[in-house]
Amino acid sequence: MRNVSGYLTDDGRFFQEKKEAELHEKFLNLTRYIEDFVRLHYDQGMPIAKTLQAWEKYKSENVK
Repeated sequence: MRNVSGYLTDDGRFFQEKKEAELHEKFLNLTRYIEDFVRLHYDQGMPIAKTLQAWEKYKSENVK
């Protein structure tokens, strides 16, 4: 058995450095917001400019 010190993220990844783990968590959470936005609000017929505007509005209301 080994003594291991590090950081385990919500998705089960292990990092030895705290900053790396925090950065991974940040991007993991942003990915979840993007997936939720696409699942709930994305309309395939919507022009890209309107899609980006809708994303920015969604992000400002939901991402902390």
